[in-house]
Amino acid sequence: MTLGQKADAVGKYVNGKVSRLQRCYVYGNPREKTWARAQLARLRRLDTQTGSDWMSVGDELFEDWRIEELGVPEPKSKELLAVKAALQLYAYHQQSESSLGMNLAIDGETPEKRAVQRRLGSFGGACRGVQPDLDRANGVHARLRSLETASSFEDSVRIMRELIKLMRSSANAVACRICYRELASDLYLLQFDGSHDDVIMRWGRDYYMTRSSANDGDKSSENNKS
Repeated sequence: MTLGQKADAVGKYVNGKVSRLQRCYVYGNPREKTWARAQLARLRRLDTQTGSDWMSVGDELFEDWRIEELGVPEPKSKELLAVKAALQLYAYHQQSESSLGMNLAIDGETPEKRAVQRRLGSFGGACRGVQPDLDRANGVHARLRSLETASSFEDSVRIMRELIKLMRSSANAVACRICYRELASDLYLLQFDGSHDDVIMRWGRDYYMTRSSANDGDKSSENNKS
């Protein structure tokens, strides 16, 4: 498989997991909601000093894992690291939300629909949604600059987690939606020298080009009306 094909396989795998969690958490019966809340809490605790719930979240990480597409999930495999990071970020993003879906799942494999996924749920665009007014977005700017210069994948994920928390507390959560299929693919590509800069560039492009309706006074909103 090519690098792009592997990244796509990682994204599809995460999309299935997140869609299941989302469905149970938002629309499920009481038993399903309880299960989803517990799984999200365990995902958030992974890699913390007191939480090592590999067995508890094994069904989310490993059930239906396709070795022929994703390889053997070794502790430091790039595929597993991307899957784990994407699910953890989703767990933080979904925390305290009861009705609004953070995951964008679009059926189909056509290039057109994949383009819609990227446009409506890009990580960079979601960062812009935190504070559409760039003159007041110093906190987001600082974290994005740190993300660009992060020295390790672990540091990148830590900074992304900080940004996710800002999205979660945003006044306009709709503007901070993320397609976790695409984010998982990006997290996989972020680990390779040959594609790392492309991912960062794309996030930066989407951040600055996004026209958000979260701030009615933003000049970009006025430009969109013309």
